[in-house]
Amino acid sequence: MDKAMIAVIAGTSEAYEVIEALCRKYIVCAYVATEIGMDMLKNLDCMVYIGRLDYYGFKNALSKYHAVIDATHPFAVEVSENVRLACKANNIPYMRYRRKSETYSYDNIIWAENKEEAVQILNTDNKNIFFTTGIKTFKFYSEHVVNFKQRAAARILNLPSHNEFEKNIIRAKPPFSIEDNIRHMKACNAEIMVSKDSGEKGGVFEKIAACQILKLPILLIKAPYENVRNITIDELEKLLDAKLKSIQS
Repeated sequence: MDKAMIAVIAGTSEAYEVIEALCRKYIVCAYVATEIGMDMLKNLDCMVYIGRLDYYGFKNALSKYHAVIDATHPFAVEVSENVRLACKANNIPYMRYRRKSETYSYDNIIWAENKEEAVQILNTDNKNIFFTTGIKTFKFYSEHVVNFKQRAAARILNLPSHNEFEKNIIRAKPPFSIEDNIRHMKACNAEIMVSKDSGEKGGVFEKIAACQILKLPILLIKAPYENVRNITIDELEKLLDAKLKSIQS
């Protein structure tokens, strides 16, 4: 076999680490949904395809690869499932490289199983809210949080301007320091922060630290459960090598 072609479903810092390790040995092609994801990879020796794909899009795009590594965000459940099913349909090895889960020591963390439970919690009072959950769930919260326009602000990079919630938006590009989080929370008079539990790479430690300093609660939405083992880059490379050898034999 010539150099194997490996597709990495990217858009995260984990994907950067995977591609950085694999591009020395394989032809690596990364798939990202946004220009931000593409910019993350600009220093790496890989091809990058940009655009959102559904199951049929992935099934068509991934058919030419020898293996696929899913290094998407832990909350990108639909994307991961589409990629997994596309690989199964094409009989291509699929591997998941998942961000490791973290533990936190702050005693003013409020946990929610999902965005629906988060809304239930937020609607029990009328506190000012600072959302750091991104654009994909912005519409949901704006429709379901009581008095959203009056008491909510959201930090979003790529929401189109001149929309009805312009006064509710803080536009900023990650990564965010503890000081950035404090400044943004003070700017909107926040009394509670809402975040996905996206771990160290998602800036959760900095968010919690900011809330500790301000003596404010943080509502964390649990990452969806995945029945996969956290592995290192070295372990991933060994698994990949084994799968490629089995294809050759």
